[in-house]
Amino acid sequence: MVRTTNTQRTILDLAGSFLQEKGFNGFSYAHIAAELGVKNAAIHYHFPTKEALGCAVIKRYRDRFQLWINNARVKDLSPQEKLDWFFSIYTNMRADSGKICLAGSLETEFNSIPDPLREQTKALTRELLSWLQATLN
Repeated sequence: MVRTTNTQRTILDLAGSFLQEKGFNGFSYAHIAAELGVKNAAIHYHFPTKEALGCAVIKRYRDRFQLWINNARVKDLSPQEKLDWFFSIYTNMRADSGKICLAGSLETEFNSIPDPLREQTKALTRELLSWLQATLN
């Protein structure tokens, strides 16, 4: 597992928020730099390209999802409880902050995002659908 610094974590958090609010094509390093009060070069130091940053955001989301579904407490939940929890993430996110789910944001821009992001998006979607299918069976 790759260790991230507080700065990298903050950049990933901001990029994730922008992805969910504006989509990949709707934000730039300038947006993140403005939020942090730094120059764009500071963002490039941690993530050389926007593509690399986007991939890191998706990978972190995928890793967190795997941690959640492999958590012993989650495995003991009934299928209905798992689904209730899963869907509450999205309804709460939308109600609280106007964001949409990361997968949905990326899927709407699928044909205009770089290939590495497409691959990460496909992997995320496969993992989500696989879990949903297993939970419903």
